Amino acid sequence: MSVNVHEVLTDEEIEDCHKAFMHFDADHSGTIESWELKGILEALGQKPTDQEILHMISEVDDNDSNSIEFSEFLQVMARQKLESNDSSKDRDIFDAWVAVGGGADGSGFVDAELLIKIIKHDFCLNIDIEKMIKEMDTSGDGEIDFEEFQQLFV
Repeated sequence: MSVNVHEVLTDEEIEDCHKAFMHFDADHSGTIESWELKGILEALGQKPTDQEILHMISEVDDNDSNSIEFSEFLQVMARQKLESNDSSKDRDIFDAWVAVGGGADGSGFVDAELLIKIIKHDFCLNIDIEKMIKEMDTSGDGEIDFEEFQQLFV
């Protein structure tokens, strides 16, 4: 799956990627090997495993060279950013679940009335939370489980 790099990365991020690519392409071959890619990602604050590195290369290595050209490198960086954003969003949803009374292991229920109070009164959000809860509370019992709670953020 190809990612539209310009929709995911800013111009500044692309420029930073180019600088990093040129820096780690020590022999100026125009390609980066797996060990070089790992060094780049670590320099950018990420901690990929060797298996993840090989997987990244195989996903973008259009010419089966077992190395990455700059255009392929941008694909890797865009995917990493998307995955990082998804992971952060999942953590935020889980933290919100626990904050409104859900179990730290994803168990339990949140009272719909409490959720309405928090959204409308504590956060002063002007949304039709009652309608949203009615649609997601499939059992209609006024108790929201974690799966139903996640639907608020879709």
